[in-house]
Order: sequence, then C-alpha cells, then structure tokens
Amino acid sequence: MQRPKISLLIADDHAVVREGLRALLATDSRMTIIAEAVDGKQAIELASQLKPQVVLMDISLPIINGIEATHEITRKNPASKVVIFSTASDRGSVEAALQCGASGFLTKSSPSDEIFAAIRHAVSNSKGPFLCRAVQDQQATAPASKKHLSPRESQVLYLIAQGYANKCIGPELGISTKTVEKHRDSLMKKLNIHSVAGLTSYAIGEGVLQLDLAHAAQRR
Repeated sequence: MQRPKISLLIADDHAVVREGLRALLATDSRMTIIAEAVDGKQAIELASQLKPQVVLMDISLPIINGIEATHEITRKNPASKVVIFSTASDRGSVEAALQCGASGFLTKSSPSDEIFAAIRHAVSNSKGPFLCRAVQDQQATAPASKKHLSPRESQVLYLIAQGYANKCIGPELGISTKTVEKHRDSLMKKLNIHSVAGLTSYAIGEGVLQLDLAHAAQRR
C-alpha cells in the first residue's frame, strides 16, 4: 500500500527560491507542494486552511516575519511542522526560531540531502530539532555568553526589533539618525549579524524584546 505524500507549504517572498524548491521537491515522489505563500500573513492563513504537514519558512518575510509566522502556525496547528529555510543563520535567529516552535533550521546553501532529511525528521516527530551542518558548526563555535551591549545599543536594538526605522529611532532616543546608524553598525559588528531581520531574531531569542508574538501578528 502506497504511503500518503508529505504535504508541503513553501513560504518565501522570492519567486526564484520557490521555483528552486518546487523543482527540487518534485524529484521525490513522496512529497507534494500544496501551496506557496509570499508573506508571513499569507503563510499563516494558508497553513490554517490547508494544514500542511510541513511548512518551509523563510525568516525575512514581508508583513509578518517568519519568526512570528512560525509561532502562529505552531500555536494554531500543532500538527503542522515548520522548518526554517533562510539566509540568516546567526545564533539569535536559530534560537528565536526554535523557541517559537520550529522543528528544524536550514540555510539556503543547505544541500538537497539535508532539505529532504529535515522534512522527514519533522514529520517523524523525532525528538529535538533538525539543524543543518552549517548551523551545527556555527553553534559549536559561537560564544556561550551574550556579547556585552551598552545601554544605548540595547535601546537601539529594542527599537529596531520593534520595527522602527533609523529615522524614527533618533527622535525616540533624542539622537541623530547618523548616531543611530553608528549604533546599528556597532551592534552588527559585535553580534556578527548582518541584517535587520537577524537583529530582530537575536532580540527575541535573547529576551531583549519581550514580544507577545500572537498579539503582534494580530496587529499587522
């Protein structure tokens, strides 16, 4: 008797990524893509309607980011497993994703065997998350303690994670936009994070941002 196919939802705002995943997953007859989402809000809605077994989720999604979307999907549909598939692989992003219920974490440079393995791991209900080799290596070499941030850097990080643009952070803190940019660059250098999405994920993962993800998703 033939086993049912693993149903998949792809959530990524880049068509070329979705096309690449579609072509790759089509090579495995045990998997089927039932829907694609271009932003976090759509991913939550489609996951609720279609209840895919696995969602391949980018972190840097418009409207609602992948971290918040992961939290909403795993909260509303525990049977749907989320595997992060992202360019971001810093410690903060990984920890935030796992805290929000992700069953695995892949980078977009992960080889095909890891992608298939992560999907199978998610549906098997195996204990512990699936981490690609690149993330495992990075986690092994990352410092265990937090980097020391100045009070001002912590304030800037908090507001970045809240979605404030540099030009809006300045008036909030009584500093110039140029000074905000310097603090942001310092944060990225200290934390070895190179994107705003990565800083947001770090803030959530490290508890800098005490964000009620469910309420945040509802506000958007």
